[in-house]
Amino acid sequence: MQNKGKYHNHATRLIFPIVLKHINSFLIILPVFLVLTHCKSPHEPIQLENPAGLTTQQIRDSIQSLADIMDSNLPTNDTIVDRCAKSAMAFAIITDDPEIRSRALLLLGNRFLKKHPDTSYLIYLQALTIADSFDLTNLKSTCYYNLGSILLKAFDTKQAIIFLDSAITIGLRSNKMKNVINGLNLLGTIHEDLGNLSRAKELFDSSFFLAQSTNNYHSMGVALNNLASFADSPDSIISLHKKALTYLELCPGAIHEMGVTYSNLGCSFTDPDSNIYYCKKAIMIGETYSFPLITISANNNLAYGYLYKEDLKRSEVCLLQNAIPLAKKINNIDWLATLYDSYADILAAKGDYRKAFQFMKESLYAREEASLQLAREQNRLLLSILEMKRKESLIQSQKAEIDHQSDQLNHIRSWSVITILFLLSIIFLLLWLFQRNRMKYQREQIQSAKRIIEIEENEKGKTARELHDITGHLVMSIASRIEEIEIPDLKIKGEIKSTLNELSQSIRKISHRMNKAMMEHYSFDELVIGLCEDMQKLSGIIFQVEIPRKELGLPEEMVLHTYRIIQELIINAGKHAPGSHVKIGIVRMAKQIRITYEDNGPGFDQTEEGKRGIGILNIRERVKFMQGEARLESMPTRGTTWEIILPVKEIQITRTNSD
Repeated sequence: MQNKGKYHNHATRLIFPIVLKHINSFLIILPVFLVLTHCKSPHEPIQLENPAGLTTQQIRDSIQSLADIMDSNLPTNDTIVDRCAKSAMAFAIITDDPEIRSRALLLLGNRFLKKHPDTSYLIYLQALTIADSFDLTNLKSTCYYNLGSILLKAFDTKQAIIFLDSAITIGLRSNKMKNVINGLNLLGTIHEDLGNLSRAKELFDSSFFLAQSTNNYHSMGVALNNLASFADSPDSIISLHKKALTYLELCPGAIHEMGVTYSNLGCSFTDPDSNIYYCKKAIMIGETYSFPLITISANNNLAYGYLYKEDLKRSEVCLLQNAIPLAKKINNIDWLATLYDSYADILAAKGDYRKAFQFMKESLYAREEASLQLAREQNRLLLSILEMKRKESLIQSQKAEIDHQSDQLNHIRSWSVITILFLLSIIFLLLWLFQRNRMKYQREQIQSAKRIIEIEENEKGKTARELHDITGHLVMSIASRIEEIEIPDLKIKGEIKSTLNELSQSIRKISHRMNKAMMEHYSFDELVIGLCEDMQKLSGIIFQVEIPRKELGLPEEMVLHTYRIIQELIINAGKHAPGSHVKIGIVRMAKQIRITYEDNGPGFDQTEEGKRGIGILNIRERVKFMQGEARLESMPTRGTTWEIILPVKEIQITRTNSD
């Protein structure tokens, strides 16, 4: 009896999401989701209402619900699987939670697993990279298991075993027992195919023990079905299959496994009636839930049941009307070869050996074509994986080159910054030296002006004292001589004495104003006005002075320099503009003194200013010493004007109005 319904659980449908932790990985989700939304599907993707209002926990719960729905519908309903994958991706796009996005990514990989395993491999591998970045061990276990199952389809057994071992190890560490159990089952299948039967049985026993300890009835049923291959008698095989059914019936999502178990159980009986009974139950599940492989397997086994009862007509119906047309419809050449071989047995039982031989030839041709088809699919999958690995290696190489270039660029940037900082330091140092030298030069200029002013003041004081002493003696001597001289006109003699007395008083005043010590006995306005009156008597200049009658509230030293500046202006006017009209204005503001001078004298050429004596130089030196500003304007026949601004730095005085 042909047993094409033997079931080994690869557990490819028990796939859970894996966490996505690398930020760049999300860039993969969006294009894949866009591709998915344009896939041919009988229904539109599930639309999410108000996704922005969902919390992270609500989205996680929704993803888990979609995973459960997808898990139970993977073998039966591609439409629901497709819609679940689309909805999961929609959830992933509206959140930045890596776990949610990675779980959605793995659900998407499950959606492509049946028809496009190479695409699923790419998605699972990306999920593994992300899960490893975020150290999410439970999801890493799932990812390793999924990748191992795909590598097994590509006959990369060595790499598949490595991935499955990793899935089991990480699953034990993270208490992800479902992945451990499924990994043990799949490893057992690999070792059974390799002929390592003792090792395979150990793995199946371990799988059943873990499933039993965690009350995982589904995995217990799968493990018992696998262990049935190692039973030493038909009764033991039947007992294990029946026990597996009792566990699978407790799982609502185990319909596919139950159908396979019924088919395997049917072909385990030597009694044709029992065979027919269980095969019909398998066919009912296959047709009800659209499991074509279960339907084909059960019909093949049922044909042998009828053959043993010598009911050749029903046996032919099972193959010619049910199994063979269905195998052709789904283009399963491997099963078609088996069915042709089974039909040859029926034809031989009928005595039609020529036709039986013809179908045996068809079976061989189909078997060869099935092998080629399987090889092509395996090669395509393996080439896709190798190409992906090559591209990944190329990407890593390019990434290393980019990192190297980035390091070089950072090195250049670092040296550029150091160079710029060095140049800026030099510039700053040069500017600091320049500023220091400039300030030093200014201080030296001020000190020089101060020394000149001090010398001038000392000389003026000395001159004032000598003038005072000499004038007093001369006046007394002249007065005594006048008394001795007989002047007939007493009026003239009196005028001479009066003039001599006025001259004596004027000289005394001049000497007092020249002497710094004597200036303290006069107010500022008295000094200025007195100076103007004396000069007016000597030179005939008409002075118009605007000066506050109140004290200017200036520091003593500033009063002296301000007065000396005005004194130089008045003396220069007496020398160069006798008989002219002079306007002098002095205004005290909050932080400065403003002095204005204007005459209608002959003026002079400013290009020859340095040849006109030391009066202008004295004015400029005193202004410079007080860090003020002096503007001189003069032209021949156009008179002369001065505007002098002196800052008041030491004390603050409220502004006073001019009289």
